[in-house]
This record gives sequence, structure tokens and C-alpha cells, in this order.
Amino acid sequence: MCHGFSVPGPARPRHPSFRLIEEFRTARDDRGLRCWLSELIGEARSEALLTDESFGDRARRGLELLDSKESRRLLWAAGNPARQPDVGRFMRKWLIVSAVALLLLVGSGVGLYVLMNSRTFQLFGGLTYRVDTDEKVVALTFDDGPSDKGPSIEKALAGLRVPATFFLIGSEMEKHPGVAERLVAQGDQLGNHSYSHTRMVFVGADFVASEIERTDALIRRAGYGGEIVFRPPYSKKIYQLPKYLADHGRKTITWDVEPDSDSGDPASDNPNAIASTTLDQVRPGSIILLHPWNADHDADLAALPRIVDGLRAKGYRFVTVNDLLTTH
Repeated sequence: MCHGFSVPGPARPRHPSFRLIEEFRTARDDRGLRCWLSELIGEARSEALLTDESFGDRARRGLELLDSKESRRLLWAAGNPARQPDVGRFMRKWLIVSAVALLLLVGSGVGLYVLMNSRTFQLFGGLTYRVDTDEKVVALTFDDGPSDKGPSIEKALAGLRVPATFFLIGSEMEKHPGVAERLVAQGDQLGNHSYSHTRMVFVGADFVASEIERTDALIRRAGYGGEIVFRPPYSKKIYQLPKYLADHGRKTITWDVEPDSDSGDPASDNPNAIASTTLDQVRPGSIILLHPWNADHDADLAALPRIVDGLRAKGYRFVTVNDLLTTH
């Protein structure tokens, strides 16, 4: 029973349709109007008055004077007494759907992250991180050059008499002319490490093509005539990069041994630790990654003689990546 509100005018007749609009218009108490409307709809429903077309039309016109959400709820309730909306059930369904959507979103994000960073898998084309062989051969690879440290690296390799594969950045080749040419003359292999060393994940096909082809041209200009393999910057790739490489018959090269990978690890600045980690992790067919070109990786170059001597003592032979791919 509604208190504090009375319907204007005389008592309502049994069939309220002819007074409905007038009463809506004269009512001033919005709360009371809602209360009265609830009673009126309950009365109408019990008497099956909502089946009367004239009353239904008038009721809908009157309900327009009220808040739209409230109006729809009251009218729906009047016309569907056996199907009252279950708010709790709706909320449960909404929560379940939201939870499933969130799980799918998180799962997709995790999957995308794993794919982007994988050293052993990509969506298109061939990827090599190690060659499956019983022969004790290993490829030594250097990333991110050239730099001003070129002469010391060239001297170290010449003194150790080991071939290496250099994944070079096109823009750095332009800044340090002559270094790539000397590496070629020394018998080393040149690989493509992009032009700008940008993470090639959420980029377009034209960007990927430009990064690779500009660096290819610089490598050819340096006098290298062998097959040019590619190593993604930071090993990151999703769709456009692997697709371009597959479409052009190019090989993707990653690695399975990276002793200086964590710049926050004190061991990455310790030549003995770098050498020890390399000797522990190398297997037949391994591809080793070092960063001696970088200013903060002097320990890599210092560790190089210990790595070479230690692996040779274990019976390993050093080859370029292309030799590793073609002969094993």
C-alpha cells in the first residue's frame, strides 16, 4: 500500500483506461506516481485489463511521462507476471561472460608475447637456433656492430684464428665505413640485423622490406658475396617479418647460448663467468651470441680467448653460420 499519496480526483472506476492520461498529467509527486502506477498495473493485471488494446495504448503513453528505465520495467512486469527479470541471474551471467572474455584476452596476450620472443619458433619460414648434429662444431656470432671497437675485435679474431658471423646494423655500417670490408677480407660472414635495430613486431610490410633491403645493399657493397641470413633485433617477430623472410626464401638465425644476456647480472661483466657459462651450455651445433661491439660489453671481448681455448680443449671446431647450415 502506498502512503502519503492519493490519486487526484474521485475514486477510480473499475476500468481505469479513460482516466489514465488525465491522472498522469495532474500527478505532481513523482515518487507517489510510481507507487500509484505500480498499484494500478497490479490491479490491471489481476483483472486482465492489459489485454484491452485501448488501455495498453494509453498506459504506454502515460508511462512516457516517467523515467524511461523505470517505465519499461513496470510495463514489462505488468505484461509478464510469470517472467519477472532475475537481476541476480543476469549479473551472474554478466560476470561469467566478463571473466571468460578477460581470460581469453590474457591468454591471447601471453601467447602473443611468447610467440614474439621465441628463439625456436616463428609463424613462417625456417628458423635455426642450433643445428642437430653429433659433430663438435660451433658458430660464434656477434651482434649490433660495427662500432669504434672494430680494430680490437678484428685483432682478437685474427689472433685466435677463428671465423665468426657478424650480424650488422645498416645504420651503424654507414657510420663506421670500412669495418665490414675488413671483416669480409678476414674471411668472416656478414649477416643482416636490420637497418635501425627496431623491434620488428607491430610494423608494416613496407617497413620490414626497407629495413632488410637497405642493409642487404650495404652488405653487398662491402664485398660479401655469400648468402645473407637474418637475425631479428632482440629476436622479436610476429607476422610481417617472418612472412617477408619466408616469401623471399630467407633464413632466420637466433641462438641457443647467450652468456651475456642479462645486463643486470653481475656475471655479464665478468669475463670468467661469461666463459664458464658458455663452456657449460655449448652443445654440438650450438650458435653462440656475444655483443662485443657494445660499449658496455668489454667483458665479452675479454672472455673470447677463454671461450675459444676452452671449447677447443673439448674438441670443438669453429665455423660460420652458413657453414654450419650447409654442411651439418
